[in-house]
Amino acid sequence: MIYIFNIIFIVCQLTLISCTNKKNLKNNNISFNQIYISIQNNIKNNNYTKAIEELHYLEKIYPFNPYRQQINITLIYSYYKLNNFLKAKNLIDQFLRLNLIHTQLDYILYMRGLINMALDYNTFHKYFHINRTDRTTEHIQEAIQDFKKLIQYFPHSQYIIDTNYRLNYLNNRIAKYDLAVIKYYDQCGAYISVVNRFAKILSDCSDTRTIWKTLPYLHKAYLKLKLDYAAKQIEKIMSSIN
Repeated sequence: MIYIFNIIFIVCQLTLISCTNKKNLKNNNISFNQIYISIQNNIKNNNYTKAIEELHYLEKIYPFNPYRQQINITLIYSYYKLNNFLKAKNLIDQFLRLNLIHTQLDYILYMRGLINMALDYNTFHKYFHINRTDRTTEHIQEAIQDFKKLIQYFPHSQYIIDTNYRLNYLNNRIAKYDLAVIKYYDQCGAYISVVNRFAKILSDCSDTRTIWKTLPYLHKAYLKLKLDYAAKQIEKIMSSIN
């Protein structure tokens, strides 16, 4: 008899716990929705610091909620808008490792490209109107790879048009960097390197003005290398431009 009463007691306790959990779950859902509405309002009002605070709070109290991926995407955007590009990039790389298949992967790749572009462009240079085309292109190379992946895997993405525009800009940015490198090689007398760098610019660049600016250095390199025929061909092109 005592055994039966124990069984009944345990069943009643389990039923009570189940009902309590359902009630708490219902309250949690309301709380989650309220917080997320607040997050959306903060983003709409450009209050990204507060939005990030609330997003991390949601991550903490609802670690296994079905909207975790969307929370991460919103965090990426919010950190990007706050110019915290390294944090946003780290979140993207983490997202890509954990979500090989996702409906918004094109957006993630697009954002990664934008962030790498932003990392390339120092706000100090922007403020003082300094044109540093001779700076390294590490982040630009990454951005190009991000945008190329987007075009390859998501050819019908809504971001394709803007991506193509940015790729064109980035290739020209690299060409200007290569021009700065050519000038350096010319100063050092490394004329074979001048020729090789020009071939790279010709392959990557769609900005004819940048190509024209390299021609005098290429012409000089051919003369120094005793490649007279090639030098004459470049001279003819330069004469036709002028």
